[in-house]
Amino acid sequence: MIKEVQNIVNAFVRKRDFGLPCISCGKPTKPGDHAGHYRPTTHAPTRFDEQNINLQCVQCNVFYHGNVANYRLGLITKIGLDSVLEIESNHPPAKWTIQELKELKRLYKSKLKELKA
Repeated sequence: MIKEVQNIVNAFVRKRDFGLPCISCGKPTKPGDHAGHYRPTTHAPTRFDEQNINLQCVQCNVFYHGNVANYRLGLITKIGLDSVLEIESNHPPAKWTIQELKELKRLYKSKLKELKA
């Protein structure tokens, strides 16, 4: 169920950020680029945090392993230092219930549908 939710959240982010440059390198993005996480998905609860996920070119996300230093700079420009520091703060591990995952899935399906309209 987590993978299903992640796929929908990633689709939402790619649609939300369509036309924006790569958060890390600033190059124009194209179809097939990634919804890259600043903090990895293993650092729950930021896994589904919209501010933690942004459009990122394949080169930065895969070949430069997230290009994290430049991602951070781009993220500060986009959401501000205080929000980045909040993402970076140590959060307790998140364990979502099936009901919470179903609600997240429903929420992001709805948000994605709104963007396509």
